[in-house]
Amino acid sequence: MPTILPVTDLHNYEEVLKRVKPGRPVFLTRNGQVRYAIIDIDDWDNVEASKALVAELYRGRASTAEGDD
Repeated sequence: MPTILPVTDLHNYEEVLKRVKPGRPVFLTRNGQVRYAIIDIDDWDNVEASKALVAELYRGRASTAEGDD
């Protein structure tokens, strides 16, 4: 079950940050809608690495498609 809290809970940010764990982000709502996520730094690094890998794969695919002409 995800942890979803109102953004106003950040007044007690230490308690909110204690709930952030690897693979377990904390989602914050504003006006009843999820607007923000606080994630573990290792999870952030994994997201960035995944984005870089996907970009490389797209570049490789485009390069291969150009060579097919």
